[in-house]
Formats: sequence, C-alpha cells, structure tokens
Amino acid sequence: MDSDDLEKSATGVIAKNIALIAPMFTPAAPYYYMAMVAKEISKTLPMLHSIATNLFGSGDNEAPEWMLKAAAVGESLSTTNSVWSSEHTFSFENLANLISDIALQWGQ
Repeated sequence: MDSDDLEKSATGVIAKNIALIAPMFTPAAPYYYMAMVAKEISKTLPMLHSIATNLFGSGDNEAPEWMLKAAAVGESLSTTNSVWSSEHTFSFENLANLISDIALQWGQ
C-alpha cells in the first residue's frame, strides 16, 4: 500500500492500518503471520548472503539473481509513507503506523 502523494488523508491512514491489522482476527491469522515473516526474510536474503560470504571468505560477494528478485518482491509488498510524514516525525500517519506495527508484533 503505497502513499505516492505529498501527504495522506486521515481516512486513508486509518483504512491502510485497519487493512494491515484486520487479518489478525481471522482464522487465517497464522498464515498471515507466516507471509509477513517470509516477506521480511526475502528482503534480508541478499544482506545475509553478503555477511556469510564476507565472514567465510568464499570469494564472490555478489548475491545470486534469485535472491535479488526475492528481495525486490518483498520490498514491493512493503508499505510506504507519504513525503510529508517522512519529513515530520510527529505526524498522524507515523503514529498510526506505530500503533499498527505494535499490534502486529503482539499478534506474531
């Protein structure tokens, strides 16, 4: 769920965060959590590969193409903030995102 505008309406912020939290209250919640964990792992695969090759000195530090594609898919499934919210720490959008992040962490 992207926010491509300079700022986002309060209704849009609330709707986005409800859409993120709502699957927690369905029978499919464990699968939702697994999908969220898989998304985050896919985003970190190239970094983990780089760390492992640097520590164990296997030579080529370049991540395989499939890892880069998985990371790109994981990144495309992540949410973004509006420009205004990125520039202002104490905004309604940041507060709402913090609340939904905490709720999702409790659920996991």
